[in-house]
Amino acid sequence: MKPSRVLLLATTILVFPVFCLGQNAKEKADRNREFYPMSELLKRTEERTAAATSGSATSSARMTSALAATSHSIKSFNPAIPTEVLDHDQRIIADALPGIRSRLISEGFGEADARDVVMFAWIFLRIGAKALEPTVAFTVEILGDRVTGMGKVVIISDPDEADVIITIGGQTYTDRTVARMWLTAGTYHIRISKPNYVTLEEDCEVKKGKKTEFKRTLQAKP
Repeated sequence: MKPSRVLLLATTILVFPVFCLGQNAKEKADRNREFYPMSELLKRTEERTAAATSGSATSSARMTSALAATSHSIKSFNPAIPTEVLDHDQRIIADALPGIRSRLISEGFGEADARDVVMFAWIFLRIGAKALEPTVAFTVEILGDRVTGMGKVVIISDPDEADVIITIGGQTYTDRTVARMWLTAGTYHIRISKPNYVTLEEDCEVKKGKKTEFKRTLQAKP
């Protein structure tokens, strides 16, 4: 996402590439916090999970694989996060998931929603615009607070397979319809576009603990 002329020159040659690498990593991390390709990371996660599990794998095994795959993807977007911190994150999620699952099911959501909300919360806590510092390991309480403040939004377009850009403040997320996301409650600006169709832009309010369906028909260009 630094006493002779010969000695000074040699030191500069050795240190400068390391400094540049550090700067490049920082710039990449900052850039990813401003523009987050949600669909790309989730696609990577799904592909790694599918490759690691069979069709007969238990939900627990699939969740374990999904956590490992998401951890790998987060690391690729922000290399500054220590692997041991992400490993700790996975243990916290495993501890918190049963309680989160029970609460969501009691509120009318499903098993998949429990999995999805903790994944989205984890992603935002690690590489969102207001992410934790890379070395901070979150707790059950931190994860629970983030999940409690989130709502589900389903973005549907006719025709489908349209590009979606969601922004709030300086934070941007991308996906493609049908897009299913868990976001922190608030008002988001949604842009839906598809070649040969008029681009649509509207605000959408995501409510805490609720499901919001944002369904729009795109008009063909004359």
